[in-house]
Amino acid sequence: MKTISLLFFGLFLIAQIKLDAQATKFYSKNTNIVFDATTKTSPEKISGSTAKAATIVDLAAKKIDVSMLVKTFHFDKALMEEHFNENYMESDKFPKGVFKGTFETGSGFDINKEGVTEVKVKGDLTIHGISKNITAPAKLTIKSGKIVKAECSFNISLDDYGIKIPSLVNDKVNKTVSLQIKTDLEPLVK
Repeated sequence: MKTISLLFFGLFLIAQIKLDAQATKFYSKNTNIVFDATTKTSPEKISGSTAKAATIVDLAAKKIDVSMLVKTFHFDKALMEEHFNENYMESDKFPKGVFKGTFETGSGFDINKEGVTEVKVKGDLTIHGISKNITAPAKLTIKSGKIVKAECSFNISLDDYGIKIPSLVNDKVNKTVSLQIKTDLEPLVK
C-alpha cells in the first residue's frame, strides 16, 4: 500500500512539473512604456515613461492585455508632467490607458524553440476615453519554453484620441507620437 501511495505521489509530482514547464499565461507588473512627441522644432525633448504598466500574455488564447495608470508617466521636468496630466491626457477624467488584443504567430511558431519570434499584434488601444484599433509588429523572446520578454513599437495620432494641442505650442509637440513598450515576463501561477 505504501508503494502504491508513493507511486501516485510521484506521478502527481511529474504531472505538476510538466504543467509548470508548459505555462501558457505570462505577466509583468513592471512593463516599461515610453512615448515621444518631440518635433524638429521642439526646444527640448518631449518624452515621458512609466515602468508601472501591467501586462498579461495568454499564449493558448493568443491574447495580450496591457494596462497602466496615466499618472505613472514621469518626465524630466515637473511642468511637462503637470501639463501632460492636466491639459492633454486629463488623467483625473481618464485615469487609465488599456490595450486589449491578440497576436498572430507564424506557422512555424514553437514555444520550445529559443530565441526571438516576430508576431503581429492587433487590438483596441483606449486612451483619453477613446478606443482605436491598431496593428503593430512585436517581438517575443522565448527561453526554456517560456515567453520571457515582449517588445512592441508603434505610432498613434493625437487627433485620433481627441487630445488637443494648444496653438501656442502647436509646432513644438508632434501630432504623431511614438510608443515603445518593453516588458520582462514571468509565468502566471494560479
